[in-house]
Amino acid sequence: MQKYLLISNIVLILAVATLFYLFSRNNTTAPKAKVSVKHQKSNDSAAALDAPFRIAYFELDSVENKYKYYKQVREGLLAKEKQNQNTLAGLQRRFNDKLKNAQEKGAMLSQNEQASLQKELENMQKEYMQKEKNMGEDFMMESFKRLQGVNERIQRVAKEIAEERGYSYVLSRYESGGNNVIYYRNKSFDITDELIERLNNGKGDSALKK
Repeated sequence: MQKYLLISNIVLILAVATLFYLFSRNNTTAPKAKVSVKHQKSNDSAAALDAPFRIAYFELDSVENKYKYYKQVREGLLAKEKQNQNTLAGLQRRFNDKLKNAQEKGAMLSQNEQASLQKELENMQKEYMQKEKNMGEDFMMESFKRLQGVNERIQRVAKEIAEERGYSYVLSRYESGGNNVIYYRNKSFDITDELIERLNNGKGDSALKK
């Protein structure tokens, strides 16, 4: 089941890495004079270039380690994974015990008893495989849903900060490395601490239906 948790973490990384909020602070009014489409596009482009452009970022590893709700989600998924592992381990032990018993009694069993035991072992094996498949799919769905909830909370608060401070984009990066696309950052635009504080104060909770 470890592979399912790994996939869920990748989902979180991909989901949170796509967080951004783009908005325009200055809306240009349409000119009264009739102008050509080409000229209008040129004016719009110039206005966009003249508009203030500010970018903020936050450290994703800090959010993962300090955001209380995410830690609860992560611990819940780990507990679910452990429970699934224990269930499968129990089925595996039952199968092994049955197989060992069959091997010990092999010579003493009639042909019909051997056939019946063989059928029982096959059914136990099928049960294990089906259980593993079902639990894996359920775990993936639950992981995606709960991690999506984390993403929505973070996105809501990032948008709130961007609107208050006039940021055009809010990006995320891993302080510890990884596939970051930010090669340089000015720490004066780091909103990590404020983001975490607002998240832990429940600012993003209204993004989800309880």
